[in-house]
Amino acid sequence: MASFREALINAVADAVDRVFAEHLGTAAPATKAKGPKARKVGNKVGPLTKWSPNKRARRVPLFVIKATGIKTKQAVLKRWDANAVFLAGKPLPPEKKASKAKAKSPPGAKLAAGPR
Repeated sequence: MASFREALINAVADAVDRVFAEHLGTAAPATKAKGPKARKVGNKVGPLTKWSPNKRARRVPLFVIKATGIKTKQAVLKRWDANAVFLAGKPLPPEKKASKAKAKSPPGAKLAAGPR
């Protein structure tokens, strides 16, 4: 399959060269067809400056680790909401508010308090 593909690519390239040579009146230099370019892997945009510990997040970036001292996403989620946004060089986002559920008193607490 690969040899057929290469032969087809070369045949099309030769036909295009002949058409251009006839049209321009000169012989075009023979060039070999190139395959697709390999993609570069990496951060093309620049350093990471914004991060949120949402569902898609995998690793905690270095600027968050330096600012908080926390290395895991689960530990970050214990202190901050999943929608919190960490920005490099800025103060930390506000922490989660304590839950409004009433804490249960230990059994017998009313008895220890005495009559009212």
